[in-house]
Amino acid sequence: MLVSDADYAVAKRLHLLRLSRAQSVIKNAVSVNGQMAIDKQYDIGFVGRLHFQKNPLILVDILKAMRPARPSLCVIGGGDLAEELETRLVQEGLREQVHLTGECDRTRALHLLSACRLMVLPSRWEGHPIALIEAMLLGIPAVASDISGNNEIVVDGQTGYLVPPTDVNGYADRLLELLEDDSLRARMEVDARAIAARDYSLDRMVTAYRAIYDGVAMGVFQELPA
Repeated sequence: MLVSDADYAVAKRLHLLRLSRAQSVIKNAVSVNGQMAIDKQYDIGFVGRLHFQKNPLILVDILKAMRPARPSLCVIGGGDLAEELETRLVQEGLREQVHLTGECDRTRALHLLSACRLMVLPSRWEGHPIALIEAMLLGIPAVASDISGNNEIVVDGQTGYLVPPTDVNGYADRLLELLEDDSLRARMEVDARAIAARDYSLDRMVTAYRAIYDGVAMGVFQELPA
């Protein structure tokens, strides 16, 4: 069982599927309260562990590249890079723009995310990130790194933008474009909700898993559609 087309391609390339009688890609799905959104308090939100994989330190460079604009950023999550991130924000005179929440549970994280106009996810690698799906369900356009996993969720130019992972100016330009264009952001908000509801519903995911378990129980092994 794999959660993304990219994972399937990697497993196939590395010959990890040779002993498997059947494989299926069932993409992640989540449920959020679509009415959770409150008055927007932050321009940009980041959700994730403050860890090398999620590349949180690039947020400092992105905010610098957005000057003279001074968007507010809510960093939702904690981790081993939290202290270094805060130190760099202070050094660059950016600390007052950024709210660092530290670790919090999912309910609190979603509440904070719903208070953001945009999401940024500059990860170095991903599987099939649930945070992007949550943002879409909340109607929040995302600017994310153009990597496997992210690029299966974000529809570039329709629900957000994809940027080369280390392209600081690319992130800054796309974020500024969305913050400055209310009509563009509003169109992406509508499309994000609609596509997430269509492609990442819990019903769709549960139905796919049930079909597999039913097949196992009956001794029927077949490759199922994603």
